[in-house]
Amino acid sequence: LSQFQMANLMDGGDMMGIPEVDDEIIELLSDDGDLDEPRQAKRRRIDDGYSKMLEKIRKLEQTVQEVTAERDFFASRAEALEPKEPLTPMLTHQFDFDMMMSKPNFKTCPVYTVDGVEFRVDIVKFWKNAIGEIENGFITPVITQVEDGAKFVLSMFTIFQENRSGGRFDEIFTETKQLVMNDKYGEVRGTRKEIYHKSIVASKIRIRFTAVIRQIDQSVSSDDEKIIVVQEKEFRVSAGYLSAWSRYFNAYFKSDMSEKKDGKYPIKDPEITAEAFEEMLLVISPNLKPVTKKNYENLLFFARRFEMPHLQQRVESFLVDYSAHDICKGHLFFLAMEEFNLKLVENSLLHRWRNVSAMQSEIMNVSSYAKLSAATKHLTHQHYFNAAKSTEGADTHHFCGPHSSKSRKFRYDDSDDDLHSDDY
Repeated sequence: LSQFQMANLMDGGDMMGIPEVDDEIIELLSDDGDLDEPRQAKRRRIDDGYSKMLEKIRKLEQTVQEVTAERDFFASRAEALEPKEPLTPMLTHQFDFDMMMSKPNFKTCPVYTVDGVEFRVDIVKFWKNAIGEIENGFITPVITQVEDGAKFVLSMFTIFQENRSGGRFDEIFTETKQLVMNDKYGEVRGTRKEIYHKSIVASKIRIRFTAVIRQIDQSVSSDDEKIIVVQEKEFRVSAGYLSAWSRYFNAYFKSDMSEKKDGKYPIKDPEITAEAFEEMLLVISPNLKPVTKKNYENLLFFARRFEMPHLQQRVESFLVDYSAHDICKGHLFFLAMEEFNLKLVENSLLHRWRNVSAMQSEIMNVSSYAKLSAATKHLTHQHYFNAAKSTEGADTHHFCGPHSSKSRKFRYDDSDDDLHSDDY
């Protein structure tokens, strides 16, 4: 407080322009005390109050300094993490085309080209009899590079059939591929899918390509090479290539941190092993070692630790391709909701669990369910009952699982956010 403000208070003035002060101190500084109090005692009381006020001011100043220092630290950290150059974009492209299961149009197939990569399907058709009553089709996805330069291509090929009621398409086949294409006019053919006219009850099918394409810069100059040290093991990497994958390394390579010595960049996290770090480098290398059941959790950890959204995207694309692995869906849901915020996995599983029996067996009756937070359980229960109502139109459903030999009728109690069962 200024001398003017202090004098103003002691003369019975108002608090205009003065920060909030304890009522106890205001009382001490006011003239509203005991009129019979000796002047010397009153002066001591005022001096004590003044000392208390100064102590509070010192503490406030110290707090302000600490908050300011913390704010400046996070501001500098945010600036350091912000890429000085834009990261290589990875855009998702989706191409749909419909084909009638009829003689004239079945072979019609448009070609889509984006970012120097061509997508099409090859279709072979023949008939089981002379008049063509039973049609057979072989549909093969084909991806071709039509310009120079190495590219990473993540592609999903899906076939749908029109629903009996019309207006909606149901998925009947999907295939995911992760490719590195180096040669112009290099071609990759996917799995040939056989389509029978009689098994496709609708008159129309829809073919969809969903693709992510990214240019790969394979040039590594001597200036671009950096050395990362993990558990005393040295890894020589391209700074430009790794920075394109990782915001963390993009900032690390451009910083002047004291721990960086002799052109070497140490990673000191005790939970990161040299073996796991090498596996991550192999997965993001131009040769693209595949994501597997053995490495996907470590890769998710690295994607979070080193701010690698494209790596997380690759792992999630692997995880939602359920035909490629037999990973416990309940464990995937736990990772998606509680550990890594995997929105693609979360949405894919909730879409899958519109089937109540699948949801019961894959999440509600496995050990991972107990690990879910209360908020996630609440979401799960709401989804379960919404799915149950939409499929059966009832508020109770039978459930038989490995935890009980009896049938159970489940009900939902929103008051305690849990499921309750009645054996019968």
